[in-house]
Amino acid sequence: YYIGLQIMKSLASNVPYRNLYAIQVLTDAPIPTPILPPDLTVREVCEGNVRGEWTEPTKLQTAKVVLYFHGGAFVLCRARTERMVVGNLVKALGGCRAFNVDYPKPPDSPFP
Repeated sequence: YYIGLQIMKSLASNVPYRNLYAIQVLTDAPIPTPILPPDLTVREVCEGNVRGEWTEPTKLQTAKVVLYFHGGAFVLCRARTERMVVGNLVKALGGCRAFNVDYPKPPDSPFP
């Protein structure tokens, strides 16, 4: 994850100033799948206008659910870029489930 982040930072330094589309393309580029904590599964969901990922332990230990909005100021990144963060959050909170929202971003959608 750290290496992927460093690669994205170095590539971002070559993006034209204030070119949101170019920065989105960069952050949406395939990065190596982060290593999840053991005993977790990630399931992509796309139902109607709702897209995201469920991160769940193989043995659910609580009925708690986390609704997670990934970083990126509502214009950058995707749910998959935060898989490791959400996985660690699920483990730290005692084996709950988490839904990581993959919201639409501008210019394709004016509102997240």
